[in-house]
Amino acid sequence: MIIKKRLVSCLMAFSLFVSSVIAVPTAGRMAEAATSKKADSDGNVVIVLDPGHGGSDSGTSQRNADGSKILDEEGKDIGIKEKDVNLKIATYCKKQLEKYDGVTIYMTRSDDTYISLDGRTDLARDVNADAFISFHINAGTNYDKDGDGEYETIPNGAEVYYPNTSGDDPTINTRGKNLANFILSKLVAKNPGLNNRGIKTRNLSSGADYYAVIRTSKEKGIPGIIIEHAFLSSPYDTENFMSSNSKIKALGVGDANGIVKYFGLKKKAAVPGTTTGIEAAENGTDHHIDISWDETDGATLYRVMRHTGDGDFQQIAETEDTEYTDETPKAATTYYYTVIAGNSSGWSTTYDKTGVSVTTSVDDLDYGVTTLKVKKLSDAGLRRVKVTWTKLSDAEGYRVFRKASGEKTWTTLKTIKKQASSYKDSTVEAGKKYTYRLQAYKKVSGKTVWTQTDSKGKSITTDKDTFAVTSVSDAGMGIASVEYAGISDSAVTYEIRRKTAGGSYALLGSTKDKTFTDNSAIVPGSSYIYKIRGYRTQSGKKIYTPYTAEYTYKAGKYAVSLPDEKTRVQVTSDNGLTLTWNAVPGATGYVVYKLNDSGSWKKLKTLKTNTYTDTGLAECTTYTYRVRAYLKTASGNVYSAYSDSFTGTTLYGIMGQSNVTVSQMVSYFATLGNKYPTSVYSKYGAPTIQDFCQMVYDISVANGVRAEVVFAQICLETGGLKTKKNTSTGYPTFGGDVDQDMCNFCGMGTTGGGVKGVDFGDVDWKTKYPKNKTAKSIDYENRTINPDGVRDGITAQVKHLKLYAASDISLIPNDGSDPRYASSVVGTAPFVEWLGIPDNPYSKGWATAAGYGAGLLSRISSILSR
Repeated sequence: MIIKKRLVSCLMAFSLFVSSVIAVPTAGRMAEAATSKKADSDGNVVIVLDPGHGGSDSGTSQRNADGSKILDEEGKDIGIKEKDVNLKIATYCKKQLEKYDGVTIYMTRSDDTYISLDGRTDLARDVNADAFISFHINAGTNYDKDGDGEYETIPNGAEVYYPNTSGDDPTINTRGKNLANFILSKLVAKNPGLNNRGIKTRNLSSGADYYAVIRTSKEKGIPGIIIEHAFLSSPYDTENFMSSNSKIKALGVGDANGIVKYFGLKKKAAVPGTTTGIEAAENGTDHHIDISWDETDGATLYRVMRHTGDGDFQQIAETEDTEYTDETPKAATTYYYTVIAGNSSGWSTTYDKTGVSVTTSVDDLDYGVTTLKVKKLSDAGLRRVKVTWTKLSDAEGYRVFRKASGEKTWTTLKTIKKQASSYKDSTVEAGKKYTYRLQAYKKVSGKTVWTQTDSKGKSITTDKDTFAVTSVSDAGMGIASVEYAGISDSAVTYEIRRKTAGGSYALLGSTKDKTFTDNSAIVPGSSYIYKIRGYRTQSGKKIYTPYTAEYTYKAGKYAVSLPDEKTRVQVTSDNGLTLTWNAVPGATGYVVYKLNDSGSWKKLKTLKTNTYTDTGLAECTTYTYRVRAYLKTASGNVYSAYSDSFTGTTLYGIMGQSNVTVSQMVSYFATLGNKYPTSVYSKYGAPTIQDFCQMVYDISVANGVRAEVVFAQICLETGGLKTKKNTSTGYPTFGGDVDQDMCNFCGMGTTGGGVKGVDFGDVDWKTKYPKNKTAKSIDYENRTINPDGVRDGITAQVKHLKLYAASDISLIPNDGSDPRYASSVVGTAPFVEWLGIPDNPYSKGWATAAGYGAGLLSRISSILSR
């Protein structure tokens, strides 16, 4: 029979997965020298975080599902390296812990350095650590149990190793175990889906701890633990917990949460806000200035900040008071003051950035002997130089002089008729040396008086304003991302030009950004040459930088990649599969192919989206697909490489047209070798097996449930209506808690421990067994026989199956015929394969045993073969 062959592929889906080999962490050399700091005597907690491996010791690395390394075309291992993930996790953990008071954190390494095992725990000893925590990533051996190329056994999840009970100090075992428990609990809670593999010890044959860092930590009186966060050999763990910095951060934060919980750490106080009410004034003594301010909530210290002219604020004092006297001001100078509040958590990031100004009183200023010097020269962008000086408080204007390299005389560049402290020279050439000097002036008795000039001046050599294209990379099918260094001038616009080999350059576009997206008909696999220049506009004229050197880029050919095996194919109905693949940026569309029985590929559909539903399929059948993307160009479509082939298997629907006849059910019952209990079921409405099977068929068809599913479940649950005497009641039983006289053919309401379930053989069963109520024993002497007991029992079973399989609750209203009616399970098991809770994607189902649906399918196959 065809259905037998189809059922084989369905049953394969119920294979069980088991754990495998655990990676052993290796050693390195201490990157940061241990300081002389000791653990505080006032209860401060000292933690040493140890990012495992480093330098030449990379630890394990990311693996394919079959356990092989991930290699590029040249055979280089390009998988994620354990040493890098360890350092990131530890760094994120440290940053999280630094948000708490009463804890000091040390790290054995902060960069990619090899550290010895003793060096790691020596640091913990030198700083009197309360705990030593080593960060690692696991690896295991993946197994192909069936030899069919599918790796069913791939270990995954997190586990923590702690000190065993050996040694002189038993508290190290207790403290390490408790710390391990807290960390693993919080790590799993912070990372949903991360498998909890438990806390463990590992011993040498001598009884000592197996792992060196745990063993040597114990010798130094410190509890040491090893956290194996996940498996780089598990594609599931790698994708869900290590494929981005945000996911790796969640591992580090989970570790920190466990440490915080174990040591009972408290969050630091909030950083104070902005200090207000700042006032400043001369107090009459040698230009001294008194500064005062309002008290800031949460502040314990204040920094008094000051600047003059255009300079930056500099700290001049730190005080616990709300007033301070500045005794250093000079005459005829404007000072600006601000105050920043702080406490043990840090200093406020918000404050009055303008400041309160005070101009000290004027002394006699002799412009004939004052020399104004250039304070700073800086490149201000494309062919521009910024000249900065400290302004004189009573100056009325300034004059800027310039002399170019090779010139002997000074040129008056600009006369500024106002108070100022800088000037931008926009007339320089690239790559040339210029020298500047200054004068200030004021009116004295109607006469302009100048300061002296600095005879040497200050020099600067301007930039040549050259830059390079740093990279051109694939950003999608037909899209390239062009990146270039540019120059430090926000007014510059960049022109991007491109050509093909042997062609001429064309302007693609202009932008002020230092990246450019080229989507101008790039053909995958073709080569292109880029060059760029920048310009700014001055007085209506464009001033250009030189062109960059040419940069050659070859567009990638692309291939469609697939999501994980759990999501690439979803069963949408008993005859439909929904396919999903990762979108290719820039692609015009996709073509889906299916493998024929003859072994050739058939084109199914051309579409724009990255999902497709294949309908009209046979139940319990495996289908193979592949996908490729295409880009529509002026000369026709250009196609990507094919995706890897992938498969999906249709399932057996509970609802639908019945495929069985009454005679097939009767014939199958005969093969079981059981005698039909006529003496029992005659009084309940089904004197023969023919009557019984006809009733199964009629009730199933009336409710749209497949009769072969119902009858297979009856045979599975009752052992084929097998009779066995119940020694306690004298009534025949099916071998478990349910008696034949109860007409309960599917174990409805039985939960083990002698709970017998619902007695449909009692005419009053609807009142005796409302929702979720069952019986421990049956009073056969005083119950009234229900002549429709068989029909009621089968009806309850059919209705309950329909409850699981129905797509909408309106299709299965609660009419009282199903005493276990629960709206929460509607639609959670539309397929036979999903009736076992361990096999159900919603963790719902009829039975607690794994493979329950597979057992039903086996019987259905036998029934339909009669």
